[in-house]
Amino acid sequence: MKANNNCLKAIAQAYASDVLLQDWKRRLPPETKRAFCFLGFALKPGAKAITFRLGHEVANAALSAKKGSTDYLSALARTMGITDFAFTTEFVDSKSEENHGLHIHGIACIPAALTVEAIQQLLAPKQNLKANPPVKGYRQRGKNEAISATELQTPGAWVSYIDKEFDFTSHRLHSNPGYASRSATLAGRELYEAIRAWLRS
Repeated sequence: MKANNNCLKAIAQAYASDVLLQDWKRRLPPETKRAFCFLGFALKPGAKAITFRLGHEVANAALSAKKGSTDYLSALARTMGITDFAFTTEFVDSKSEENHGLHIHGIACIPAALTVEAIQQLLAPKQNLKANPPVKGYRQRGKNEAISATELQTPGAWVSYIDKEFDFTSHRLHSNPGYASRSATLAGRELYEAIRAWLRS
C-alpha cells in the first residue's frame, strides 16, 4: 500500500511539475485568494454552509452603511458571537418587492448556543405590517427559509455556488461583496501553502 501511494504521488507530482503557484501576498489574484479562503475554511471542523436572507430594514441599512454592506453585516454577525466566517453578499433583481434582493451565502462556525431563531430575529424578522411601526422584514415562501445553517456535504460545490454572482453584485453595489474573518483568511493561506509545499516536495 505504501509503495502504491508513493507511486501515485510521484505520478501526480510529475503532472504538476510545470505548475507555478504565485506568492500569496504579492502576486496571487484576489479571486484565487477568495476561493482558497472559502475552501480552506470549509474544511475546518464545525464549519457550516450558511444562507442568511435579510429583512428589508436590515438590507437597506446595510446598503446605506458608510463602510459598505459587508462591513455592516459582518459587524451584526459578530454581535451574535459569529466571529469565524466568510461570506459574499448577493443581490438578486426581482419583480417582486415582497422580500429584499440582498442576502448572504457563506461558511461559518456557529456558536452552539446560538439558535436559528435568534439569528432570524436580528437579520430577517418575520413580516408584521400591523406593528407600529410596520415591520417589512422577511416573508417565507415555500422552502425558502430566512436562515439556513447546514453541514457541508460538498465543500467545493458550495464554494462555487457562493461565488456565482460575485461580479454582478460587485458591479451592482459598486463595492467588494466578499468578507473573510482572519481565521478564514488564515485557513485559506494554510491550504494554499500546503499545496505549494507539496508541489515542491
